[in-house]
Amino acid sequence: MSCHGNPYIQTTNIDKLHTESVRFTDFHVDPTCAPTRSALMTGKYPHHVGVWRTSDEEIT
Repeated sequence: MSCHGNPYIQTTNIDKLHTESVRFTDFHVDPTCAPTRSALMTGKYPHHVGVWRTSDEEIT
């Protein structure tokens, strides 16, 4: 992508998206998707939201 310094490939649409987008550069993920998604959506640690894992177990 040219927005990251590639001199040979012109990616004008991706460059525009890159310019207008928000970048999350310091975000730490959990080993499964649900805790990571809950942290990203709420801004809180997953265990503060009550999301521990993705499983088929009954939630109480």
